[in-house]
Amino acid sequence: MLAAADPSGITAVDWTAIGTIALALATFAAVMTTIIATSQDRKKFEQQILRSDLRELTAEAWAVQVMLSDYVTRTPHVRQLVALVTNYGTRTIARVRLRFVLADGSMVQPGEVRSISRDPESRSPGMFSSDNDAIRPTGVLPAGAGLRFTSDELAGEVGSDASVRVRWLDHAGHNWQHDHGSGIVRELSQAEAAEW
Repeated sequence: MLAAADPSGITAVDWTAIGTIALALATFAAVMTTIIATSQDRKKFEQQILRSDLRELTAEAWAVQVMLSDYVTRTPHVRQLVALVTNYGTRTIARVRLRFVLADGSMVQPGEVRSISRDPESRSPGMFSSDNDAIRPTGVLPAGAGLRFTSDELAGEVGSDASVRVRWLDHAGHNWQHDHGSGIVRELSQAEAAEW
């Protein structure tokens, strides 16, 4: 006996071809779904790494301590400002530069910059001594070291109520500023970093 013909005109071979195409489409859809999911997971992971890196960089930036002193010189009505910048972070920073911000808002560059290091003989963690033996490029501040910035002599009350701004470049190429007057540490844009 002969099998009855399919009234739609689709043969067994046609059904096999349709099944193969359907399987190929399902496989393609599964592969694309996997690629998209993997890509999204990778982006989320990369964002987590970036956030983690930024937190680390911010913590390192906050580990740069700035202290300001105002000294009255032997000459009446003449002052000198001294700022100590200490890197308590774990990585070297570079291009360390400082401006004294005077009461009238003007900024002056330091007259002298000297390397300092922790005094190993002292029991006090904040004691420093001049580091005349330190041979390091200007503006480079390794972890645990410091720089002492001294202004030229300032006449009158110009030096009173002064503050400092310190800028530096971290190991990842980010520029930072510590504004001693406001106590704010923030990342600078490239344009801001190029100002001085």
